[in-house]
Amino acid sequence: CAILLQIAEVLHEHPAVPTVELVFFGAEERIDDNADHHHFGSRDRVKRMSAEERARVAGMISVDMIGFGSELNSLTMGVGPQGLSESLQAYAKSDGITVKYRKDKAKTGSSDHEPYELAGIPAACLSARPDPTYHTEADVAAHVSSAKVATAGRVVLGYVWSLDSGSLKAI
Repeated sequence: CAILLQIAEVLHEHPAVPTVELVFFGAEERIDDNADHHHFGSRDRVKRMSAEERARVAGMISVDMIGFGSELNSLTMGVGPQGLSESLQAYAKSDGITVKYRKDKAKTGSSDHEPYELAGIPAACLSARPDPTYHTEADVAAHVSSAKVATAGRVVLGYVWSLDSGSLKAI
């Protein structure tokens, strides 16, 4: 959440060419043993979008689990358009940051990019892995590396600023 709040503040002072919608989705985690009981907020958002709204969305970047891990990844399920993930990785590389592609192997997606990708909207999840404390008692705020959060924020903000009308159509 902190990264999106900071990006919102910076974009307010220094807008980007594309319209940027920052969304904080609720109910992303699984609530029981049913593998499909999660991503309620993002699924509802996509379900409520009209065909015209979907057509106007150039892409969606989910920012999830960015505060720990040895590797920054762009995850996709590999079922939707891959242009956003590829251009995000290329942008990061041009800024000297390695973002590796990682196929999201979760059957119903591991983050809020899932409903967007399934709807045919270019989507990727920027995430740092591995995190051995994920969903354990050691998964606390003190575990988060502010440097890793800043790097992920630099990638997202720089990428958004790098987009123009031509590159938006290419995603």
